[in-house]
Amino acid sequence: MHQSLHEALRLQLGCQPLSEEERRLGELLVEQIDQYGYLEDSLEELSAATSTPVQALEKALRLIQRFDPPGVGARDLRECLLLQLEPEKDRDPLAYRILKDHFPLFIQHRM
Repeated sequence: MHQSLHEALRLQLGCQPLSEEERRLGELLVEQIDQYGYLEDSLEELSAATSTPVQALEKALRLIQRFDPPGVGARDLRECLLLQLEPEKDRDPLAYRILKDHFPLFIQHRM
């Protein structure tokens, strides 16, 4: 039986030592992740809709972004690629720096 992305994220979230509030925010964010692994709404929109401080949502999102698959919870392509490279930073810091500092040129294939 194949596990959905949301099921996999909920399982990983359940394995974390979190407070009830941190778990609630994590579950809220998992529900906001689309089928491609991107966060659908901005943290500011979620903050306004749930009366939750943006900082608390940001902390919960950083946790989720450490889950598998790499890049999950990203808000755009640049962040997704950076998240995928983070564990590999010491292996190829140039690739990370290109994406971090020169993403518009990278997208235009202007290395």
